[in-house]
Amino acid sequence: MPDEFMPLSNGGLRIKTPPGPPVNATGNGLLLEFLLPYPLHADAGAWPAITLPLGNVLVTVERPTSRVIDTQPAAIFGNDMPDLFCTVIRAMIGNQGDRPGIETEVYASIYLILEWLRVLGRQYWLLQGSTGVGAYCRGSLFSASGNRLSQQNFAVYDKTVLVRPLTASVWNSVQLNVSNTVPVPLSDSIFCDALLSIASRDDVKALAELGLAAEIELTSLLSAVSQSRPNEKASIEFEKRKAKRQDKFQWKLEKASIALGLEDTAGFNLPGMPLGWKDNLLLLYKFRGSVAHSGQAVVNDATGTRVVGAGDLDRFLFSVEALFHWSEQQRLRMSIPQYSRPWTQFRERPVMAVLDPPKDARGFSGRAGSPAMWVMP
Repeated sequence: MPDEFMPLSNGGLRIKTPPGPPVNATGNGLLLEFLLPYPLHADAGAWPAITLPLGNVLVTVERPTSRVIDTQPAAIFGNDMPDLFCTVIRAMIGNQGDRPGIETEVYASIYLILEWLRVLGRQYWLLQGSTGVGAYCRGSLFSASGNRLSQQNFAVYDKTVLVRPLTASVWNSVQLNVSNTVPVPLSDSIFCDALLSIASRDDVKALAELGLAAEIELTSLLSAVSQSRPNEKASIEFEKRKAKRQDKFQWKLEKASIALGLEDTAGFNLPGMPLGWKDNLLLLYKFRGSVAHSGQAVVNDATGTRVVGAGDLDRFLFSVEALFHWSEQQRLRMSIPQYSRPWTQFRERPVMAVLDPPKDARGFSGRAGSPAMWVMP
């Protein structure tokens, strides 16, 4: 197909014609209401609005709200509904005339807010989709016997990563980071990608992403420390090895960090942190290498050689979180700037658990109530 006839999207473009006025307007300015196709997991508390600069004007962004959309598709036999969500974010610009492209300019700020909510709240599905929130599959089961017909709806919930609800403190940290133009840390973003991979049942990809997130975070910390004291022997050695790509992960974790004056990771254990998290990271990094070369990850233990499973992912995930926490504490000790975050204790971090319902006897799936019954003519 010639380039000039290439389609502009993967589907039909849709813009709905506005109805009558939805609200009574008071004052002058613009209100932009953005509808996003994924949910936020948030508490029910009141959050203050965020005020951000947009060129020479200010944009006020209200707390996002999420709703489940109950829509029954046409031409289905059952009465169950797919998992559909809508998050609404409203932004206001006072005394600012409309102009072409203003919605794109404002959404750039909204997008940055969502990036920070994803990282700080570990809400890995934001900007990606609803994986980990909706049912793995759902529908209706019909049973016919003679002239009797019954229907029962079902929902199956698969593996996911359980995170805490967003709070006003997360929202406040978002405002500080965005207002101070702090870049979204790459290591945290890739960590959230790993959570998405876990919820998508791609364990091998999750291992690679967890290992990559750990290495980027560790290297970023050591680079910041060495640059803050560039004339010290340990800093010169670190920069020299990094330039020659001789800065292996284990050397950075066990040797370079101590030489640069950081706390020994082997003795850094706080309430809630997994025991042996440093050794878990070294094992994870070996898996990352094997995944990159062979596309699979195996572990050798007392049971022999086996494929890495959900239990292994759980400890690797929390070990990487432990590294993040150790890194934050080191930046604090060394007076190195870092992004605003809503937690001070390890137990306060957002990720709570990896759930694997198919392997959990308590069950996270099932059918809704008693079947509906009909006698057919």
